[in-house]
Formats: sequence, structure tokens, C-alpha cells
Amino acid sequence: MAGHFPAARFPGLLAALRKSATITEALLQQGVSDYRRQVTRVSARLPQPQEAELLQTPRNRPLLITENVNVDQHGAVVEFGVSRYPTPRVQIVIEP
Repeated sequence: MAGHFPAARFPGLLAALRKSATITEALLQQGVSDYRRQVTRVSARLPQPQEAELLQTPRNRPLLITENVNVDQHGAVVEFGVSRYPTPRVQIVIEP
């Protein structure tokens, strides 16, 4: 997963991430006591050459792509994340 964080809001986040076991712990050190998933988008596409190589998957087999936005208790964005999954290695479960 690739997580992207607002640099102006979290100038010390990189150092906190190096010292912390989790993103949640690092965000806590930056003053974010809680956050939640606001949205997750799911799509599929064929992999780029580098993605296929890194994920050890054929170029003609689609990847499942998730994009998500996490917000703090005030609704301000704390993270935008993108993940890529080879389709034979993922299962999606949605529960009410």
C-alpha cells in the first residue's frame, strides 16, 4: 500500500513513522487521536510493467485497485491510500 499524508499538516510524520510500529501510532504522535475510513473506491485494471514484475503476476491478469481516504474526528483528511492486489490472491467480503 502507498499512503499519502498532508505534508503541511504533519511535518514530523516521517520521523514518527520511523519510530512507530503502526501508522495509527505515528498519527497519534502528530495529534490525531482517532480517524476513520471515509470512502474506499475499488476498481480493476491491467498492471503496468513494473507492477506486474513486483507482484509477480502476468501483464494480462487484472489487478484489483483500492483507493481510500481516511479522515480525523473533524472530517479533515489524514491519509489517501492506494493498494494493488493480484486478483487470484484476493477475496472481498462485505458485511452489513
